[in-house]
Amino acid sequence: MEKKMEWFSIAEHGVGVDVLFILFFCLIAVIFTYYRSHLRFLCLIRETPTAVFIMDRKSGLIIDANRMAIQLLGIRRVGKRCLLPPLLSERSLLAMIEDSENQSCQLWPITEFNQRKVNLICNATTVYKHNVWVVYVYPVHGEEHSESTNGLELRMAQSALDSLSELVFFKSLEGKVLGTNKAYERFWYNRETEGCASVNLNIASGCSTHKRWTTTVDGDGCLLETHISPLMSNDGIAIGILGISHDVTDWFTMQQSVDTEMDKRQKAEVELAQREMLLQSILSASPDPIAILNENRVHEACNQPYADSLGVATADALIGQCLDDILPENIVGRFKQSDLEVLEKGQTLRFIDVVTQKNGELTWYDVLKTPYHDPLSTTNGCLLIARDVSERFLAEKKLAKANAELEKLSFFDGLTKVANRRRFDHQLQALWALHLRQQTPFTIMICDIDFFKAFNDHYGHQMGDEALIKVADAFSKVAQRGADLIARYGGEEFMFLLPETEMPGCMIMAEKIHQAIFDLNISHAYSEVSDRLTISLGVTSIVPQRDTTPELVLGLADKALYAAKNAGRNQTQVTVYNPLEIKGSDHEQSPS
Repeated sequence: MEKKMEWFSIAEHGVGVDVLFILFFCLIAVIFTYYRSHLRFLCLIRETPTAVFIMDRKSGLIIDANRMAIQLLGIRRVGKRCLLPPLLSERSLLAMIEDSENQSCQLWPITEFNQRKVNLICNATTVYKHNVWVVYVYPVHGEEHSESTNGLELRMAQSALDSLSELVFFKSLEGKVLGTNKAYERFWYNRETEGCASVNLNIASGCSTHKRWTTTVDGDGCLLETHISPLMSNDGIAIGILGISHDVTDWFTMQQSVDTEMDKRQKAEVELAQREMLLQSILSASPDPIAILNENRVHEACNQPYADSLGVATADALIGQCLDDILPENIVGRFKQSDLEVLEKGQTLRFIDVVTQKNGELTWYDVLKTPYHDPLSTTNGCLLIARDVSERFLAEKKLAKANAELEKLSFFDGLTKVANRRRFDHQLQALWALHLRQQTPFTIMICDIDFFKAFNDHYGHQMGDEALIKVADAFSKVAQRGADLIARYGGEEFMFLLPETEMPGCMIMAEKIHQAIFDLNISHAYSEVSDRLTISLGVTSIVPQRDTTPELVLGLADKALYAAKNAGRNQTQVTVYNPLEIKGSDHEQSPS
């Protein structure tokens, strides 16, 4: 047994296991060294002061680029990806790399308005098992010559412009964009046609300033102020246009806020001055009695109308005096009770008070008493404001009388002097209730003057009004019972309300109405049924029931009038109502 255990111990700690562990750690070290070398390679690329980018030799995709390449070539970094400028595709980039072997100077398109000449130096290598190009980019200044003093100055000028936060652009006199700075390109990226440089500018008037609202790259609203100035040669000749734009949104917002605050302050100062003037003059200028009493009911301030209401000669005589020392005993109690409610309970009271003047006349006052607190002296008191409303009371009496007369007149038509529609509706409701209770019949007639519109159009509205007056007068002479009602329902339509009337009495009344209109002999050459004025009548007679309404009867009469018009006018049609007609059956007589 001990030999077996010894064998297991040797197998467990044998040389084979140690070799496996050593190989495993060596593999990890190789992998770590491999990836670390590549990471160091990428870090060196990113820290290189020269513009460098790495691209896949097969697809043309940008794997990585340092900051100089991003700024110089317009490469965009989106997450872990690097994107080419919109005008340059992967296939075009591969072709450019191939051409660089023969001609290192290439034209790199950043935007439609910005293309740069660059020298491309390409080295093939492997990164992460990918065959890649490591491309070194050198900007070309001037015409492919070594850096001269002028080229250095241009690069320094461009670098200075790129460091500015303002949007700068140059244009020729023909309107072609010659150059922009980085801030301009970032702001108007993919929106070159909207940019300030795309706007037609006129330098004939010299320097100018333009403002326009637009949006930032993030989509926020932005107010740009662009200063335009001509570029002059040494000979004083205009050779181009310089535009500098900067965001003035914050300044504009601040200016608006300042203007708003200034307006509010000016208004507040004006209101304060007005209130001070008002407080100084209100006591002397107000026609209404005003008084201020302290907590002991002693006058601290009052005006002359208040003194006049109490029968005191001057307002100064009341200052420092208590009401108890001035008013008669029969009035002191009434005033004292209301004053204490205001001073002790802090309530605001409003009531009507009647004062008998020395000449015996009565004066009505609308009195308001409210508590007040003086913040300076920390004292409480009572503010009294009264208004003479005697004229209002007298006017209300006159108005009540006038309303009674007006209500009487409101039941009659102003032109024909017969009852109007309001009187008819009121009377119909009353008669309906009465006949429903008594179960007696009554009749409704609707009368319409035939072709009255044509009469008005050809004879004039004045002749039409005279005709309406004559027709209404004729109707009044026919319906002579005191309970009968003739009303002008609207326009040329009249209504007859005949209580205690049924067939055939209503037909006799209809014949009398037709004859009365015929006897008027009012010429109507434009009627299609006669050479004189005629009417059409719709008649219905009913004994009111609880399952019927006045509106139902009016509807039956209206149907009868409609039937009379359809039958040729100048006639009477009757709709007779019975309980079977609740389901909708109508019976019409032949024309009378």
